Amino acid sequence: TKYKIGLLDCQFSGENGKFPDTTAMAMDEINKRLAVVYNDHSFYVWDLSNLKQVGKAHSALYHSACVWDISVYPQLPEDSGRGHLPASTFATCSSDNTVRFWHLESSSKQDQQQLRNIYSRELLRILYSDPDLSHLKDNSRLPGDASAVADASRGIRAVQFHPSGDQLAVGDRLGNLNVYNLEFMDECFQVEAHDSDVLCVEYSPNFEDQEFLATASRDRLIHVFQKTSDSYRHTQTLSHHSASITSIKFTAKDALQLLSCGADKSIMFHTLEKGGEPVFHRSNHIVGKGSIYDMDLDPSGKHMVTTWQDRTLRIYNTATGKQRSVIKPSAGDECSLIKVTLDPSGLYVAATTSDKAVSLFDFYSGECLAKLFGHSEMVTEVKFSRDCKYLYSISADSCIFVWRLGRELTRNMHDRLVELGHSLPPSVQLTPVSRRETYSIGQPASSISKARGSEDTDADDSTTGEGGGERLDPNPEEEEEEEVRFRF
Repeated sequence: TKYKIGLLDCQFSGENGKFPDTTAMAMDEINKRLAVVYNDHSFYVWDLSNLKQVGKAHSALYHSACVWDISVYPQLPEDSGRGHLPASTFATCSSDNTVRFWHLESSSKQDQQQLRNIYSRELLRILYSDPDLSHLKDNSRLPGDASAVADASRGIRAVQFHPSGDQLAVGDRLGNLNVYNLEFMDECFQVEAHDSDVLCVEYSPNFEDQEFLATASRDRLIHVFQKTSDSYRHTQTLSHHSASITSIKFTAKDALQLLSCGADKSIMFHTLEKGGEPVFHRSNHIVGKGSIYDMDLDPSGKHMVTTWQDRTLRIYNTATGKQRSVIKPSAGDECSLIKVTLDPSGLYVAATTSDKAVSLFDFYSGECLAKLFGHSEMVTEVKFSRDCKYLYSISADSCIFVWRLGRELTRNMHDRLVELGHSLPPSVQLTPVSRRETYSIGQPASSISKARGSEDTDADDSTTGEGGGERLDPNPEEEEEEEVRFRF
């Protein structure tokens, strides 16, 4: 090309500066724009209309390695004044040793006052855990470089926001736990918690003026820390599992419970003892026929959905441990279900599959509503947005996909949240379904249950079937003959 990249280097490089290597370029001769992709997965468009004053026309920064986990910023009361990040923010962590805070919308005054990253308009902040930034560059895809192998022992593995929105807990692949204050992005707590990867971190809700932070690892241990006024205090180590622990969750329905599952085919129920020192004792134990990959709780904390090695979703009552329902994939679908999450209303379940896709199920009927493809590698996690408008999926291909849910699905979730007595986000506007700007995917759903009725009815027997299971709602409404639609 007749335009030399050296012009950019001599203008912006410093004596001690570190810069990524150029991977690909494309020139727009008409508009005099040069698009450049670098090996840290950043994308720049340079304005070359005046070679004596080269300027940046557009840029974007992305993860350069596998994205492992995602956490959605909690919904806070509008008048609380405690939010250090705007609503609808979500954080992702990656093997490139960064935590990135993303925000796709800017509608409120609070959002406009937030400091944006000048190099990427969707990015609020970047938290670097590697001082030398050695893992930001993706050297594994350079042609002819046989020695360029990604360091599988480095990177951030798990991330979780505190329910108050004040702090962020981060677990890395070296077993370290770090807690950051979101107001100034400074580290307020650090401990070498585990001997192996921290696979998950989880905050408890406030229960009788007590708050806990739990971490689980490949070393088969769960460490429980009690939150104090300015730090954390280690209170207990649980060692009941005999293999890697894949997920932990807190629920505070009648008592504070810590639920855990793992590759040892077990689900453990730990209950906090009342009075005295905060100690969790094992109150229940479920053993299955295969490994358990993940679990999530419904908004009430009464039901727990789990993904099993036998390619099923199994739903349990958290109080009794009884199995309530089994959801199986559609006939002919031989893919395993890996990660699972419920939407804020508890109507729909999203699960990642072993064929690099995301499946969406009706939680109450068990019907598979849609299957979403697009990632080129294994999908590592999936989450719903707080306003029920989007579905976020992350993958080992270093990409984050934001799926816009159809208005009818969003409306069903909003209606359910109102029934449960939850407040809707301030930005939510209930509008009628429009058939414009929609694209139909998947098969027509025979039912889009709004899950009216009681959720407390226990079922001793579970019916199973391909593509569905027992309805948890004993009084479902009439089936709607409408297609499930997603907008992109």
